[in-house]
Amino acid sequence: MSSFTPINAQPRESYWSVVMGSSEERCKHCDMAYSLGCRCDDEMKLKKEEEAAEKAEIEAIKAGTEAIIKERKAVRKKRKAIVKENEAMAKKKATVKEETEAAAQSDHEAPARAAPKRPVVQERASVKKANAKRVGSSSKVNNSMPCSRCNGKEYNKSNIRDHNKVHFLEDEGVQAVFPCKCCKTTSKCIVARYPERIETYACQSCLRSHKQCSFNGLKATRYEPCKPGEHPALLRRI
Repeated sequence: MSSFTPINAQPRESYWSVVMGSSEERCKHCDMAYSLGCRCDDEMKLKKEEEAAEKAEIEAIKAGTEAIIKERKAVRKKRKAIVKENEAMAKKKATVKEETEAAAQSDHEAPARAAPKRPVVQERASVKKANAKRVGSSSKVNNSMPCSRCNGKEYNKSNIRDHNKVHFLEDEGVQAVFPCKCCKTTSKCIVARYPERIETYACQSCLRSHKQCSFNGLKATRYEPCKPGEHPALLRRI
């Protein structure tokens, strides 16, 4: 056998060296795999940290949003309660105002009533005969009129109107707060609560004695009608 070896001849490699590769290549691949493995672990760790941070941030935002929503709901409830309270107060004030106005109106305004009718006089037969005799015996006209409340007592026609007013004040008159100039005490000074009904401001004592009552000075003229409402002597000094 010849021992000649060509110049370009290379040493033979074993089967396992061909399959597994050289030791240098194996070291290179191992180093690369290790470096790649470390890099992947770091990236996964960073990714997990970022996801955890994002999740915490989202939860914080949700918690803050829920707190804001709860606060807004509480503010709305408070506003509704305040509005309801204001409405209740307004209704209460309106009711009190209406009641006060109604009470004031009922106190200071007289209800619409018909004017008092004059008493119906039923003349007796004897009175008629006496009047007939007087008319027949003299040419003078009889100016007297009987009062049904005074048992047929006759009064002059010019005074019968004041006489009927005296009877009205006896029934419905009230004591004045301050007496007129003719009356010394308020116990004798009885006036009508609403002078418009009997068409005079005068008191009972002055009407009975045919005196000029100082309360009539409230009229500008004698024939001026009385003003509606309560008698001024019941409210203040004249």
